[in-house]
Amino acid sequence: MDTIWIYALVSIAAISGMSLIGLVTLSITGTNLQRITKPMVSVAVGVMLGNALIHMIPESFEKLGNGTTVPLLVISGVFLFFIVERMLHCRHECSKPHEAHHIGLMSMTADMLENFIDGVIIGAAYLVNTEAGIAATIAVLVHEIPTELSDYSVLVHSGFERKRALLLNLASSVTAFIGVILALSLGASMENFAAYVLPVAAGCFIYLAAGGLIPRYLKSTALSGSFLHLVLMAVGVGAMLALTLLE
Repeated sequence: MDTIWIYALVSIAAISGMSLIGLVTLSITGTNLQRITKPMVSVAVGVMLGNALIHMIPESFEKLGNGTTVPLLVISGVFLFFIVERMLHCRHECSKPHEAHHIGLMSMTADMLENFIDGVIIGAAYLVNTEAGIAATIAVLVHEIPTELSDYSVLVHSGFERKRALLLNLASSVTAFIGVILALSLGASMENFAAYVLPVAAGCFIYLAAGGLIPRYLKSTALSGSFLHLVLMAVGVGAMLALTLLE
């Protein structure tokens, strides 16, 4: 196997390992876990919005220009997740009406899209040279720590058992391997394809945060607790903003 392939696959394996960050919670009791995951979901909202608006959409404009293509693709991502949520919500209403598993499944779907893009980016970087590939890997690794923790928190908060949430989070990382293999196999044409997927994924994150998670807090949180959730959402946005200094 070519050296570039080995480097790229090892890089993706290291990034996929971030999906197991939830292992640290396995020894925590259920009551204490809720005390941790509920605030983390607020942080996750900020991470999703910050990721979409600070990282993904600006990168999309850089690659696709300042026309209407990027906004239309973002809107298509919002529409896509509206359809996905209606399908998942209706299915769970028929069987388990009080569960919110569909929010967790939507989070995992959006994460799969982003992981696929990460794989393409890393594969394309290694095609330039090894140094560029390693630099891209480090950037994605730093980015994955808050995003994977937020993804896991959303899955647990949506009603999934911790072990199942870990497995689902790990399974979503498979798309990163698909992305890097396609990028190394198809080259620049695959990178161009990923540029069109990126704003769609951004729209999915915006819908999930603003249309899925925030309304749940408006229903279940007293006015006195809203300020704390707002602060925690700002922390998530701040984490994404801080990452721009490392890129």
